[in-house]
Amino acid sequence: MSECFSRKLRHVKIHYFEEIRSSVLELFKERIPLSSRTRVREKIYREIYTRKIDRSYDKLISMIRECASLPLSHELHMFYKELLRLYSLEDVYNEMILRCRNMISITRDIRDKYKSLIKNSSNKEEMKRYVREFIGRILSVAKRKLRDKDVDIFKKIVRELSSMPCFEEDVMKIVLTGMPQVGKSTFISKISNAQPEISVYPFTTKKIIAGHFIDEKKGIRIMLLDTPGLLDRSVEEMNEIELKAVAALKHMADVAIFLIDPRREFYYTIDQQLKVLDTVRSLLGEKKFFIAINKIDISSEEEIAEAEKKIIDLGYSKEMIYKISAAKNIGLTELIYDIYNTFLKTKT
Repeated sequence: MSECFSRKLRHVKIHYFEEIRSSVLELFKERIPLSSRTRVREKIYREIYTRKIDRSYDKLISMIRECASLPLSHELHMFYKELLRLYSLEDVYNEMILRCRNMISITRDIRDKYKSLIKNSSNKEEMKRYVREFIGRILSVAKRKLRDKDVDIFKKIVRELSSMPCFEEDVMKIVLTGMPQVGKSTFISKISNAQPEISVYPFTTKKIIAGHFIDEKKGIRIMLLDTPGLLDRSVEEMNEIELKAVAALKHMADVAIFLIDPRREFYYTIDQQLKVLDTVRSLLGEKKFFIAINKIDISSEEEIAEAEKKIIDLGYSKEMIYKISAAKNIGLTELIYDIYNTFLKTKT
Protein backbone atom coordinates (compact mmCIF):
# COMPACT_ATOMS: atom_id res chain seq x y z
CA MET A 1 0.00 0.00 0.00
CA SER A 2 1.44 3.38 -1.00
CA GLU A 3 2.19 6.05 1.58
CA CYS A 4 -0.54 8.57 2.25
CA PHE A 5 0.67 11.86 0.77
CA SER A 6 -1.73 14.00 2.83
CA ARG A 7 -0.50 12.39 6.06
CA LYS A 8 3.12 12.90 5.04
CA LEU A 9 2.47 16.60 4.44
CA ARG A 10 0.99 16.99 7.93
CA HIS A 11 4.44 16.33 9.38
CA VAL A 12 6.37 18.56 6.99
CA LYS A 13 7.72 21.77 8.53
CA ILE A 14 8.80 24.50 6.13
CA HIS A 15 11.18 27.10 7.57
CA TYR A 16 11.74 30.75 6.68
CA PHE A 17 15.29 31.95 6.07
CA GLU A 18 15.39 33.91 9.33
CA GLU A 19 14.50 30.79 11.30
CA ILE A 20 17.35 28.91 9.66
CA ARG A 21 19.77 31.80 10.11
CA SER A 22 18.98 32.13 13.82
CA SER A 23 19.30 28.40 14.45
CA VAL A 24 22.59 28.07 12.56
CA LEU A 25 24.18 31.11 14.23
CA GLU A 26 23.02 30.05 17.68
CA LEU A 27 24.58 26.62 17.21
CA PHE A 28 27.74 28.16 15.72
CA LYS A 29 28.30 30.19 18.90
CA GLU A 30 28.11 27.15 21.15
CA ARG A 31 31.30 25.87 22.74
CA ILE A 32 32.68 22.73 21.09
CA PRO A 33 33.61 19.88 23.47
CA LEU A 34 36.87 18.29 22.37
CA SER A 35 36.88 14.59 21.58
CA SER A 36 40.67 14.20 21.51
CA ARG A 37 43.18 14.73 24.33
CA THR A 38 45.86 16.27 22.16
CA ARG A 39 47.83 19.15 23.59
CA VAL A 40 48.91 20.33 20.15
CA ARG A 41 47.16 23.68 19.68
CA GLU A 42 47.06 23.37 15.91
CA LYS A 43 45.14 20.07 16.17
CA ILE A 44 42.81 21.48 18.81
CA TYR A 45 41.88 24.46 16.63
CA ARG A 46 41.48 22.22 13.59
CA GLU A 47 39.08 19.94 15.46
CA ILE A 48 37.08 22.85 16.87
CA TYR A 49 36.57 24.62 13.54
CA THR A 50 35.97 21.43 11.57
CA ARG A 51 33.25 20.41 14.00
CA LYS A 52 31.72 23.89 13.87
CA ILE A 53 31.44 23.52 10.11
CA ASP A 54 29.87 20.06 10.38
CA ARG A 55 27.40 21.08 13.09
CA SER A 56 26.33 24.23 11.25
CA TYR A 57 25.91 22.36 7.98
CA ASP A 58 23.93 19.57 9.65
CA LYS A 59 21.61 22.09 11.31
CA LEU A 60 20.89 23.85 8.01
CA ILE A 61 20.25 20.56 6.20
CA SER A 62 17.96 19.31 8.97
CA MET A 63 15.76 22.37 8.43
CA ILE A 64 15.34 21.89 4.67
CA ARG A 65 15.45 18.09 4.39
CA GLU A 66 11.67 17.64 4.65
CA CYS A 67 11.12 20.13 1.84
CA ALA A 68 13.77 18.46 -0.33
CA SER A 69 12.32 15.00 0.24
CA LEU A 70 8.84 15.84 -1.10
CA PRO A 71 7.90 14.32 -4.47
CA LEU A 72 7.72 16.58 -7.52
CA SER A 73 4.30 17.07 -9.09
CA HIS A 74 4.81 14.46 -11.83
CA GLU A 75 5.28 11.84 -9.10
CA LEU A 76 1.98 12.70 -7.37
CA HIS A 77 -1.43 11.06 -7.75
CA MET A 78 -3.35 12.75 -10.57
CA PHE A 79 -5.76 14.31 -8.05
CA TYR A 80 -3.03 16.34 -6.33
CA LYS A 81 -1.32 17.12 -9.61
CA GLU A 82 -4.55 18.44 -11.09
CA LEU A 83 -5.25 20.59 -8.03
CA LEU A 84 -1.83 22.24 -8.32
CA ARG A 85 -2.31 22.73 -12.04
CA LEU A 86 -5.82 24.19 -11.80
CA TYR A 87 -4.78 26.73 -9.18
CA SER A 88 -1.57 27.60 -11.11
CA LEU A 89 0.62 26.39 -8.24
CA GLU A 90 2.44 23.50 -9.88
CA ASP A 91 5.51 25.56 -10.84
CA VAL A 92 5.74 27.14 -7.38
CA TYR A 93 5.49 23.73 -5.71
CA ASN A 94 8.17 22.15 -7.89
CA GLU A 95 10.47 25.17 -7.78
CA MET A 96 10.62 25.23 -3.97
CA ILE A 97 11.42 21.52 -3.75
CA LEU A 98 14.14 21.86 -6.38
CA ARG A 99 15.60 24.86 -4.53
CA CYS A 100 15.79 22.85 -1.31
CA ARG A 101 17.48 19.98 -3.13
CA ASN A 102 19.87 22.38 -4.82
CA MET A 103 20.70 23.99 -1.46
CA ILE A 104 21.78 20.61 -0.11
CA SER A 105 24.08 20.05 -3.08
CA ILE A 106 25.61 23.55 -3.06
CA THR A 107 26.15 23.75 0.70
CA ARG A 108 27.66 20.25 0.75
CA ASP A 109 30.28 21.40 -1.77
CA ILE A 110 30.94 24.54 0.29
CA ARG A 111 31.32 22.45 3.44
CA ASP A 112 33.80 20.08 1.79
CA LYS A 113 35.83 22.98 0.42
CA TYR A 114 36.20 24.74 3.78
CA LYS A 115 36.90 21.54 5.70
CA SER A 116 39.75 20.93 3.26
CA LEU A 117 41.05 24.47 3.75
CA ILE A 118 41.03 24.04 7.52
CA LYS A 119 42.69 20.64 7.26
CA ASN A 120 45.57 22.20 5.34
CA SER A 121 45.88 25.24 7.57
CA SER A 122 48.11 25.58 10.61
CA ASN A 123 47.08 29.10 11.57
CA LYS A 124 44.32 29.69 14.14
CA GLU A 125 43.24 33.06 12.72
CA GLU A 126 43.13 31.63 9.22
CA MET A 127 40.97 28.73 10.39
CA LYS A 128 38.66 31.15 12.18
CA ARG A 129 38.35 33.22 9.01
CA TYR A 130 37.56 30.12 6.96
CA VAL A 131 34.78 28.99 9.27
CA ARG A 132 33.23 32.47 9.30
CA GLU A 133 33.39 32.57 5.51
CA PHE A 134 31.71 29.16 5.44
CA ILE A 135 28.83 30.33 7.63
CA GLY A 136 28.38 33.46 5.53
CA ARG A 137 28.32 31.50 2.28
CA ILE A 138 25.82 28.82 3.31
CA LEU A 139 23.50 31.45 4.79
CA SER A 140 23.82 33.49 1.61
CA VAL A 141 22.70 30.44 -0.38
CA ALA A 142 19.75 29.91 1.97
CA LYS A 143 18.73 33.57 1.70
CA ARG A 144 18.69 33.41 -2.11
CA LYS A 145 16.73 30.16 -2.22
CA LEU A 146 14.20 30.83 0.55
CA ARG A 147 12.52 34.15 -0.20
CA ASP A 148 9.74 34.85 2.28
CA LYS A 149 7.01 35.34 -0.34
CA ASP A 150 7.85 31.99 -1.97
CA VAL A 151 7.95 30.21 1.38
CA ASP A 152 4.55 31.74 2.24
CA ILE A 153 2.96 30.28 -0.90
CA PHE A 154 4.66 26.92 -0.44
CA LYS A 155 3.53 26.67 3.19
CA LYS A 156 -0.03 27.36 2.05
CA ILE A 157 0.19 24.63 -0.60
CA VAL A 158 1.46 22.12 1.96
CA ARG A 159 -1.20 23.15 4.48
CA GLU A 160 -4.05 22.92 1.97
CA LEU A 161 -3.04 19.57 0.49
CA SER A 162 -2.43 18.11 3.94
CA SER A 163 -6.06 18.87 4.86
CA MET A 164 -7.28 16.10 2.57
CA PRO A 165 -8.30 12.83 4.20
CA CYS A 166 -5.89 10.00 3.49
CA PHE A 167 -6.77 7.99 0.44
CA GLU A 168 -4.68 5.15 -0.90
CA GLU A 169 -4.19 4.86 -4.64
CA ASP A 170 -5.00 1.16 -4.59
CA VAL A 171 -8.34 1.61 -2.79
CA MET A 172 -11.58 2.10 -4.71
CA LYS A 173 -13.16 5.52 -4.10
CA ILE A 174 -16.89 6.29 -4.33
CA VAL A 175 -18.09 9.91 -4.37
CA LEU A 176 -21.57 10.53 -2.98
CA THR A 177 -23.47 13.33 -4.69
CA GLY A 178 -26.93 14.85 -4.48
CA MET A 179 -28.74 17.90 -3.10
CA PRO A 180 -28.32 18.97 0.55
CA GLN A 181 -30.22 16.87 3.09
CA VAL A 182 -30.77 13.87 0.81
CA GLY A 183 -28.90 11.62 3.24
CA LYS A 184 -25.29 11.54 2.03
CA SER A 185 -23.76 11.98 5.49
CA THR A 186 -26.13 9.39 6.95
CA PHE A 187 -25.14 6.97 4.17
CA ILE A 188 -21.45 7.36 4.98
CA SER A 189 -21.95 7.07 8.75
CA LYS A 190 -24.07 3.92 8.41
CA ILE A 191 -21.82 2.09 5.96
CA SER A 192 -18.45 3.14 7.43
CA ASN A 193 -16.53 0.88 9.79
CA ALA A 194 -15.30 3.90 11.73
CA GLN A 195 -16.32 7.49 12.43
CA PRO A 196 -16.13 9.45 9.14
CA GLU A 197 -13.29 11.97 8.90
CA ILE A 198 -14.26 15.58 8.18
CA SER A 199 -11.68 17.82 6.48
CA VAL A 200 -11.62 20.97 4.35
CA TYR A 201 -11.34 20.61 0.57
CA PRO A 202 -8.03 22.15 -0.64
CA PHE A 203 -8.17 25.83 -1.64
CA THR A 204 -11.90 26.12 -0.79
CA THR A 205 -14.01 26.57 2.34
CA LYS A 206 -15.94 23.39 1.53
CA LYS A 207 -15.81 20.34 3.76
CA ILE A 208 -15.08 16.84 2.58
CA ILE A 209 -16.37 13.86 4.54
CA ALA A 210 -14.63 10.51 4.16
CA GLY A 211 -15.53 7.07 5.47
CA HIS A 212 -14.40 3.50 4.79
CA PHE A 213 -16.35 0.34 4.06
CA ILE A 214 -14.21 -2.69 4.93
CA ASP A 215 -14.94 -6.38 4.49
CA GLU A 216 -11.90 -8.20 5.85
CA LYS A 217 -13.15 -11.66 4.84
CA LYS A 218 -13.50 -10.69 1.18
CA GLY A 219 -10.51 -8.38 1.18
CA ILE A 220 -12.64 -5.38 0.22
CA ARG A 221 -11.72 -1.84 1.22
CA ILE A 222 -13.68 1.09 -0.23
CA MET A 223 -13.44 4.81 0.52
CA LEU A 224 -16.63 6.89 0.43
CA LEU A 225 -16.47 10.66 -0.03
CA ASP A 226 -19.04 13.43 0.33
CA THR A 227 -18.23 17.00 -0.74
CA PRO A 228 -21.00 19.29 0.58
CA GLY A 229 -21.38 22.47 -1.44
CA LEU A 230 -19.62 21.10 -4.52
CA LEU A 231 -21.59 18.31 -6.14
CA ASP A 232 -24.98 19.36 -4.81
CA ARG A 233 -25.93 22.24 -7.10
CA SER A 234 -25.92 23.38 -10.70
CA VAL A 235 -22.91 24.72 -12.57
CA GLU A 236 -24.52 28.17 -12.64
CA GLU A 237 -24.35 28.31 -8.83
CA MET A 238 -20.67 27.33 -8.62
CA ASN A 239 -17.88 29.88 -8.48
CA GLU A 240 -14.58 29.45 -10.29
CA ILE A 241 -12.81 27.89 -7.31
CA GLU A 242 -15.58 25.31 -6.85
CA LEU A 243 -15.55 24.39 -10.53
CA LYS A 244 -11.82 23.79 -10.32
CA ALA A 245 -12.31 21.67 -7.21
CA VAL A 246 -14.83 19.50 -9.06
CA ALA A 247 -12.43 19.15 -11.98
CA ALA A 248 -9.77 17.80 -9.65
CA LEU A 249 -12.29 15.59 -7.87
CA LYS A 250 -12.84 13.68 -11.10
CA HIS A 251 -9.33 12.28 -10.77
CA MET A 252 -10.03 10.99 -7.26
CA ALA A 253 -13.39 9.32 -7.88
CA ASP A 254 -13.66 5.85 -9.38
CA VAL A 255 -17.45 5.71 -9.09
CA ALA A 256 -20.22 8.19 -8.22
CA ILE A 257 -23.58 7.66 -6.49
CA PHE A 258 -26.29 10.31 -6.84
CA LEU A 259 -28.83 10.23 -3.99
CA ILE A 260 -32.41 11.40 -4.53
CA ASP A 261 -35.13 12.19 -1.97
CA PRO A 262 -38.43 11.30 -3.71
CA ARG A 263 -40.80 12.85 -1.17
CA ARG A 264 -43.09 15.59 -2.46
CA GLU A 265 -42.69 17.60 0.76
CA PHE A 266 -38.89 17.61 0.41
CA TYR A 267 -37.41 21.10 0.03
CA TYR A 268 -36.13 20.33 -3.48
CA THR A 269 -38.50 18.99 -6.11
CA ILE A 270 -37.67 15.90 -8.15
CA ASP A 271 -37.16 18.12 -11.20
CA GLN A 272 -34.67 20.31 -9.32
CA GLN A 273 -32.77 17.24 -8.15
CA LEU A 274 -32.70 15.77 -11.65
CA LYS A 275 -31.29 19.01 -13.03
CA VAL A 276 -28.38 18.70 -10.62
CA LEU A 277 -28.12 15.00 -11.51
CA ASP A 278 -27.47 15.94 -15.14
CA THR A 279 -24.94 18.57 -14.02
CA VAL A 280 -23.04 16.09 -11.86
CA ARG A 281 -23.15 13.46 -14.61
CA SER A 282 -21.56 15.87 -17.08
CA LEU A 283 -18.98 17.11 -14.56
CA LEU A 284 -17.78 13.62 -13.71
CA GLY A 285 -17.41 12.62 -17.34
CA GLU A 286 -16.92 8.92 -18.01
CA LYS A 287 -16.92 7.82 -14.38
CA LYS A 288 -19.16 4.86 -13.53
CA PHE A 289 -22.43 6.26 -12.23
CA PHE A 290 -25.25 4.95 -9.99
CA ILE A 291 -28.49 6.53 -8.75
CA ALA A 292 -29.99 5.76 -5.33
CA ILE A 293 -33.55 6.71 -4.43
CA ASN A 294 -33.16 7.23 -0.68
CA LYS A 295 -35.61 7.42 2.25
CA ILE A 296 -37.84 4.63 0.94
CA ASP A 297 -38.83 3.95 4.56
CA ILE A 298 -40.67 7.29 4.77
CA SER A 299 -41.70 7.72 1.12
CA SER A 300 -44.87 6.41 -0.49
CA GLU A 301 -44.75 3.80 -3.25
CA GLU A 302 -46.25 6.41 -5.56
CA GLU A 303 -43.47 8.91 -4.80
CA ILE A 304 -40.78 6.27 -5.35
CA ALA A 305 -42.36 5.14 -8.64
CA GLU A 306 -42.70 8.74 -9.86
CA ALA A 307 -39.03 9.46 -9.13
CA GLU A 308 -37.92 6.26 -10.86
CA LYS A 309 -40.01 7.03 -13.95
CA LYS A 310 -38.61 10.56 -14.26
CA ILE A 311 -35.05 9.26 -13.95
CA ILE A 312 -35.66 6.67 -16.69
CA ASP A 313 -37.36 9.30 -18.88
CA LEU A 314 -34.11 11.28 -18.75
CA GLY A 315 -32.32 8.36 -20.39
CA TYR A 316 -30.90 6.57 -17.36
CA SER A 317 -31.31 2.78 -17.35
CA LYS A 318 -33.27 0.95 -14.68
CA GLU A 319 -30.15 -1.07 -13.83
CA MET A 320 -28.47 2.14 -12.62
CA ILE A 321 -31.24 2.83 -10.08
CA TYR A 322 -31.27 1.46 -6.52
CA LYS A 323 -33.84 1.97 -3.75
CA ILE A 324 -32.39 2.43 -0.29
CA SER A 325 -32.87 3.87 3.18
CA ALA A 326 -29.67 5.26 4.62
CA ALA A 327 -31.32 5.93 7.98
CA LYS A 328 -32.56 2.33 8.32
CA ASN A 329 -29.52 0.82 6.56
CA ILE A 330 -31.72 -0.79 3.92
CA GLY A 331 -30.02 -1.74 0.66
CA LEU A 332 -26.72 0.02 1.41
CA THR A 333 -24.51 -3.07 1.60
CA GLU A 334 -26.08 -4.57 -1.54
CA LEU A 335 -25.47 -1.32 -3.41
CA ILE A 336 -21.84 -1.16 -2.31
CA TYR A 337 -21.16 -4.78 -3.30
CA ASP A 338 -22.85 -4.30 -6.70
CA ILE A 339 -20.75 -1.21 -7.34
CA TYR A 340 -17.58 -3.00 -6.27
CA ASN A 341 -18.27 -5.99 -8.53
CA THR A 342 -19.17 -3.73 -11.47
CA PHE A 343 -15.99 -1.75 -10.94
CA LEU A 344 -13.90 -4.92 -10.89
CA LYS A 345 -15.39 -6.00 -14.23
CA THR A 346 -14.45 -2.67 -15.84
CA LYS A 347 -10.88 -3.00 -14.53
CA THR A 348 -10.33 -6.45 -16.07
